[in-house]
Amino acid sequence: MIVAMRALDAVDLRLTDAVLLYLENENEVPTGPIIWWAVRNHIPIFLPCWGDGEWTVRRWSPGAPLQKAKFGLWQPMTTAPGLQRVRSMVAYVPVVAWSRSGARLGRGAGVYDRLLGWLRGQVALQIIGLAYEFQRVPGLLPERWDVGLDRIVTERRTLVCSPGVIATEERSIRPWNSTF
Repeated sequence: MIVAMRALDAVDLRLTDAVLLYLENENEVPTGPIIWWAVRNHIPIFLPCWGDGEWTVRRWSPGAPLQKAKFGLWQPMTTAPGLQRVRSMVAYVPVVAWSRSGARLGRGAGVYDRLLGWLRGQVALQIIGLAYEFQRVPGLLPERWDVGLDRIVTERRTLVCSPGVIATEERSIRPWNSTF
């Protein structure tokens, strides 16, 4: 809960039209405080959704019916479109591993990279990774298809990322996906 509470201070949410969230699965950072804040401040909440062979978003309100989607993500059962009046969005995304440069490793399916790439073409988007300090991997370098984080929020700090700039302590070989 500490990470989500800190995430509320990472950007001025009063200046956004909507938030994209996830409903935590397994050991991901819980998003409950952000959901509560959004509801209280009448900020629309969107969740990732799989349908018709692609990833998109659907509007959701706490208590509305959900179903398990591809890769175990919870998604709203509604099919109502929802981005018509959304010009800006803050996306809170789960993180398996991260680096100071904004590189993010998810569960490996590319769900958020495809979704966030599409969303950047639809709305002004800020992407915030919710993570724990122990998930930091100094040698993590992005792949060409990865969508970088604008900020990373952990239980100890909020980092503003500079995509394309790799801090000296981050330089290393790729710890996985390397060709030997």
